Amino acid sequence: MKKYKGLISWSGTAFEYLMPNINIPRYKGTLLDESSKFAIMSQIEYAKRIGTPWGISEAAFNLKDLNSNYQYKAFGIPWLGLKRGLEDEMVISPYGTFLSLEDRPEDSIENLNIEQVLKELGFNKEEMSNLLNSIKNGFSILANTQVMVSL
Repeated sequence: MKKYKGLISWSGTAFEYLMPNINIPRYKGTLLDESSKFAIMSQIEYAKRIGTPWGISEAAFNLKDLNSNYQYKAFGIPWLGLKRGLEDEMVISPYGTFLSLEDRPEDSIENLNIEQVLKELGFNKEEMSNLLNSIKNGFSILANTQVMVSL
């Protein structure tokens, strides 16, 4: 897709592709770097095709067992995962988008609808601007003790 290539995973989740970047150094042009970019592009493309926000990953979902415990399962992008049936079910998990903030900050902020959430939390325009600039620049912040984003 768009000259990018990437690794295939078991279930094609954002978690499988982007979580290692938190603990493992990623160097430009490496297979890990290309796979991360490819996974984010795939997330965005698949979400456009089906008309949803992106951030498809493993998560709890609305199915309970006999003890009323929510179930947990991997949801992913069909062409990224080897697991069959990925196109049959899907859960959008915000952390799947948070994991892409470093690579695609503007797209991530738009996808998460962060500006609307901040308005609802009572942030004024200046506070929102400072917060969004900090996120885009990759800094850890705590604003008004209401929202914390750590990259």
